[in-house]
Formats: sequence, C-alpha cells, structure tokens
Amino acid sequence: LHDALPIFELGLETNERLEGLQASGQSSSRAAMMDLVGKSIDADFSSFRLKDDAGPVDLTLDLDGAADSVEVVIYDETGEEVHRIDLEGRSEGESSFSWDGQGRNGEPLSPGSYTVEIIATHETEGEVGAQARISGVANSVEFTDDGATMFGLGSLLLDPGSILSLTAVSDDTDA
Repeated sequence: LHDALPIFELGLETNERLEGLQASGQSSSRAAMMDLVGKSIDADFSSFRLKDDAGPVDLTLDLDGAADSVEVVIYDETGEEVHRIDLEGRSEGESSFSWDGQGRNGEPLSPGSYTVEIIATHETEGEVGAQARISGVANSVEFTDDGATMFGLGSLLLDPGSILSLTAVSDDTDA
C-alpha cells in the first residue's frame, strides 16, 4: 500500500499536465480561428446555428446531375421540419437560390442549431447527389456555451469543419 502512493501521485500529476496541454491547445486553436475574421469563406451549408433572427441568405446549389425536382428542407435540433423551399427542376452543376431566413409561414426561427437536407431527384434516374454552399466574409468567431468554436456569417454560425475554401478579401482601390 505504501508503494502505491507515489504511483497514485504520479498519475495525478500526469492528469494535471494533460489538462494543461489540452487547455493550451484550445487557446491556440481559438487564436488561430480569429484569423478567419475578414476572410472570404465558401462553406458547406448542411448545418448551422442561428444567433438571432436570420435575414435573407444567398446560397449555391451544386447538383451531380440534372434533377426534375429539388427541395431544400431545414430542420431544427429536434429533427422537426421548420421550412421547405421548392426549387423545382434544375440543371447539373451550380445554380443559386435564396432563403428568406424565415420558417414556415414567414415566422422567425428561434436561435439554435439547424440542419439542411437537399432532396434532388430525376424522374428516370432517381436520387441526384446535391450540396448546398454558402459564401461570404466571416464577421466573427464565437465560442458557444457548449464549448464549440464557430465562425459567423451575419446571423449564422458555422462549424470551421464546413469550410471548403478560404481566401483573403482583396481591396479594389484601382477604381
């Protein structure tokens, strides 16, 4: 029993060091995220958090093939459908669409987490692969109550893992 005490103390010391390293890593990660502010971002729009009432959002739809029917469905964090946008038929490739930022019947959505599903089908070929993307200049980095670090595009918060491309915003001063 007497010999077990130093091993126990060594275990506690190791845990304290690991916790310190973890906190240091989180601080470094958060500091690096601050570099996103002011950068132009193209991101996957399959999930987002809403801070406040959302305003209109311009989005890009990318279809793997032509689709006779395309619907964008937005779900709240409980999985309940809160809005559906019927885009009708679309050609293969990229096209733009807008979401007014509202729920069904024009009511504002509550702050919280949402997911986006694209349902695209072709009459004879069935399901068509699809992705929604959002582009804009990151205006904030926010640290949520649940410990997540998110970047802001207007009233939306997106996970850094959703970033598809990141570019510096150029100043066009040659006018």
